[in-house]
Amino acid sequence: MTNIQLQRLSFSHLRRFTSPDIDVLTKISLFCQTYNPYFLHGYQELKLAPASGVVKLNGKPVENPVVTFHPEKGPSSVGVGNEQGEFTVQTNGQNGASVGKCKVTVTSGSGGVAIPPSDGNEMKLAKKSKLNLKYASVDKTDLIVEIPEAGNTNLILDLDE
Repeated sequence: MTNIQLQRLSFSHLRRFTSPDIDVLTKISLFCQTYNPYFLHGYQELKLAPASGVVKLNGKPVENPVVTFHPEKGPSSVGVGNEQGEFTVQTNGQNGASVGKCKVTVTSGSGGVAIPPSDGNEMKLAKKSKLNLKYASVDKTDLIVEIPEAGNTNLILDLDE
């Protein structure tokens, strides 16, 4: 039974369930409301459009960037770039970003590097990010993109130091 079907159940339908069944239905309903973008954003249809591009720092590709789109309405979209800085974003497991204006944050990714052992030398092994910290904060970033309904697969996010 989907969350929409659960939502549409009337009280008359609930009368035939026993108390443990109602408890299970309540938990399922709460789970769906917590983790489903349709519940989180007013039951509106989620409009996604293709969004991909490249992240550059001083004209050179940023290796393994983590790009997050923060739309004015709708859930955030995330993309992990490759060694050439190329990324494609996804929203709740679906390719694309919410249509409209989005603030963009960019952080350095790990590039698949394993987590070092906890032996007290973690700070020696940690890489200092080459990216300006303003790009890591949704409140401080000055990167803004507009995602049209047709999408944009040629985004260039050119960062400064």
